[in-house]
Amino acid sequence: MDVSGGRDKEGNNVITWNRHNGANQKWKILYLDEKDEEPTSGLDEDSGLFRNRPFYLISRLPKHRALTVVHGHQLRIQDKKKGNNNQIFYFDHLTRTVKSKAYTAKSMSIPGRGGQNQISIETTNARWWQLFDFKNANVVNEKGKVLDVRGGQDRQNQDVIVWSRHNGLNQQWDVVYTDEPEPPVNFEPNKPFVLINQMAGKRLLTLSGSNFVIQSRNNSPEQLFKFDPATKTIKMFSNQAHSLALSHSGKSRNLIAHKTDGAWY
Repeated sequence: MDVSGGRDKEGNNVITWNRHNGANQKWKILYLDEKDEEPTSGLDEDSGLFRNRPFYLISRLPKHRALTVVHGHQLRIQDKKKGNNNQIFYFDHLTRTVKSKAYTAKSMSIPGRGGQNQISIETTNARWWQLFDFKNANVVNEKGKVLDVRGGQDRQNQDVIVWSRHNGLNQQWDVVYTDEPEPPVNFEPNKPFVLINQMAGKRLLTLSGSNFVIQSRNNSPEQLFKFDPATKTIKMFSNQAHSLALSHSGKSRNLIAHKTDGAWY
């Protein structure tokens, strides 16, 4: 049985149709002696999302940008800004779609009735091309396509599409609910400090060329650091275009001074 056209309106016809498993083909049997309570909060185990609880979708690419509605319908990644409604979504328990807080009549949707690789927000109809779950760090549609930062390019305003799952970082996301506390940062922004090793010599971390060593305190800028809140990196006063980093893009244990790019390493 299929509610014709997926139109959820009073008096709409019910027909039979080939199964596509959209919400308009799903039914619940409710016996008259059972209490009908549709939960409006708490975890929806099928979708992996909390009902009606606003959240950000944060890319696991190194810059950790947020999924963002642009021009009222396009989806791209941009630097996260707290309280930006264009970056806030919620799982609607009635339509079982992911809705935009900025455009509450619209849901995440694959255009062309699911026939394209684009992803946007469109007027809610709860058909299969608007049904997404959060599973194993993927935002996955009923037909198996997942949200994908196009080409794995971790840059401001990069397009987001849907693609076959390969589980690269550009397809991995974190759901960050807006009512969760911000993770603590144990640095005071832009305030100079030294790093003192706790062995008996109490020597200081010191920049030597592009590497780091321990040396007795000499009050040089090579021993002076600060936390940059914009990039969330530790910078050297002697070379503020560079930050403390793991060499070889994080594949090595060696510490170096690396040109600041905000990557995880």
